[in-house]
Amino acid sequence: WQALEFTLPPTALADDDPAFAADPWHRWIDTALASPSDIVPWAQAVPVAEARYTVQPRSVVALVVGQPGR
Repeated sequence: WQALEFTLPPTALADDDPAFAADPWHRWIDTALASPSDIVPWAQAVPVAEARYTVQPRSVVALVVGQPGR
């Protein structure tokens, strides 16, 4: 019933290989956003610039690391 702020962990890829250290989390789904920004094709997922992400009340968020085909 209220917004929750989450601290994003370092990406697993960055931990495994320093070459991926700059690969950020990407917002794939956030049902609090207006359509068509709420669910986008994975290849168009928006990079998350901050180390924290706020999830709005009664919404679902899916964040991914990397892009398909990488």
